[in-house]
Amino acid sequence: MMRAEIGYIVKFEPVADASRVHHMFLYGCEVPLFNTSFWKGDGNCKEGYQYIYGTRSLRGPNLDGFLQP
Repeated sequence: MMRAEIGYIVKFEPVADASRVHHMFLYGCEVPLFNTSFWKGDGNCKEGYQYIYGTRSLRGPNLDGFLQP
């Protein structure tokens, strides 16, 4: 199982090259579709709100960002 400390995403810079993936999508669910520690993204939410954010580039101020559990 993959383990990591909780952190915040405060900057995202994609590699905008046709040979690589260059978009980012963020989802937030009250109840995820799968109850596992690692989610491959095959679906979104089972219940609750779904927040979708897609971006080419992203930068947040210090001490502010997206929670990355």
